[in-house]
Amino acid sequence: MGVFDFLKKDVVEKVKVPTLAASVVINSKTYPINNMAANSFTATGAAGLGQGTSFKMKVAFKDSKENIAFFCDGQVAAIIGKDAKINFVNLDEARRLKVAGFLTRYLRSR
Repeated sequence: MGVFDFLKKDVVEKVKVPTLAASVVINSKTYPINNMAANSFTATGAAGLGQGTSFKMKVAFKDSKENIAFFCDGQVAAIIGKDAKINFVNLDEARRLKVAGFLTRYLRSR
């Protein structure tokens, strides 16, 4: 056993990953959001909306540090299995920057 054998041991750092709750309300139905970007997201179980459908929606992102909720217009861009990729439509720049900032901060903390 050499003097520096203790350096060969792998150390796993345990970091608590912040929880994220994201959902969208469309036509009085709540769908969980599982994939987000500054200009779109994927809603689980929303395939029944149909591609190209436009609507008003309430989007909410919440983690341990921040809570964002706003109303905006959306449009289904694609159907992927049981999920729907939904684009923000006419989202003002201030809200888009707020969403992008939230996602950036959340991803850095992971």
